[in-house]
Amino acid sequence: MVNESVVMKTVDIAIIGGGMVGAAFALAMLRARSDTTLALVEAHFPQAPDLSAAPDLRVSALSAGTVLLLQKLGAWDFIEAQRVQPYQRLRVSEHLGRHHVFAKHNTVRFDAESMGYQQLGFMVENAVTQWGLWRALESFVDAGRLRLFSSEELGALADIQQDGEGVTLGFENGGDIVAKLLVGADGGRSSVRRLLQIPAPVKPYQQTVLAVGVELAQPAAQETWQVFKPSGPVALLPLMSVAGKHYAVLICYDGSAANRYRQSLSDARLLDVLRSHYEGHLPDIIRVYGRAGFPLSRMHAQHYYQGKAVLIGDAAHTINPLAGQGVNLGFQDLRALSRRLAFIDLADSVAVAQALAAYQALRKPENALMMHAMDAFYHGFSNDLPPLRLLRNLGLSAVGKAPWLQQQVLRHAMGL
Repeated sequence: MVNESVVMKTVDIAIIGGGMVGAAFALAMLRARSDTTLALVEAHFPQAPDLSAAPDLRVSALSAGTVLLLQKLGAWDFIEAQRVQPYQRLRVSEHLGRHHVFAKHNTVRFDAESMGYQQLGFMVENAVTQWGLWRALESFVDAGRLRLFSSEELGALADIQQDGEGVTLGFENGGDIVAKLLVGADGGRSSVRRLLQIPAPVKPYQQTVLAVGVELAQPAAQETWQVFKPSGPVALLPLMSVAGKHYAVLICYDGSAANRYRQSLSDARLLDVLRSHYEGHLPDIIRVYGRAGFPLSRMHAQHYYQGKAVLIGDAAHTINPLAGQGVNLGFQDLRALSRRLAFIDLADSVAVAQALAAYQALRKPENALMMHAMDAFYHGFSNDLPPLRLLRNLGLSAVGKAPWLQQQVLRHAMGL
């Protein structure tokens, strides 16, 4: 794919941000509207992932609903042809001491096969998902319906002007893009949201997350698990095998000081500390191959659209990654928005306003509900008061003993 210079370009839809959600929205619009032209602006064009290297630590648990959407968009085959890791089972446990982890009375187990599904979802590197989506976009570039621009060429987005005809985007290097509709898919630090002056309060958490990539002695089981400890949850995410080597990611939520200390350790010492912290519930690990730490916060835009400009994905909301739902919420956003825009006249300001209002009315409360649920998990499981601990165990036990309730929880988590 080759970018092109631009002085003034007029299109139907301009999308700022060509990551997973932005690229998928572009694909959805191009497939749904046969005569629509798009401009997609991305900071750096993605490169083909190195499939001989160990998996990148920036991975997402794509739900079954997200995978179904990617299949309908014609992108999943490109993604699956690279490398993905299915997972069929999920365990969630309340920590009651070394000898009680994953005991029946404090653990919920979800199994895809027992509930009639092939898998619960797939662990996929973000770079693999993005590259697969861009591969699916190539035919629209060739047909002249999609124009690709890099921020390296245009410079940063500097100005957004709206009038009755649409939106004009001004860039630092002097180029303009004029569109009937602007979509901001440019992440948690969205320039689109900032230039539109849409308030978006940020709530920081008292914990950070440490992700540690490890090489395993044996292939990872198709199972992910999470244990809630008083200091914060710990989890294991299975990753794919590469050239006979097997990988997983360990996720550790803890206070900033504790995770900074772990970050400072040598690989060998870090592995010893993690084995102790996970209390013997890790598979046989050969080595640490990578690590990354990041703070926890949540953000929710007060509104998702302004005039003919709309936000999707992390530009509209970021959540605690506790249940791995962040990117899946973004895919649900684009599915809802693309359905409401599929058949309207983008030059009709009233029709566009109605479509954007309907999108916000659906997605904003659903995203807020997920945020509050993650907050309840975060605060409920990080508090070790005996009454709360009893309630947690009663809740886990109730879900574990009620197949119909497991089915409902699972279907929601899978986006079905």
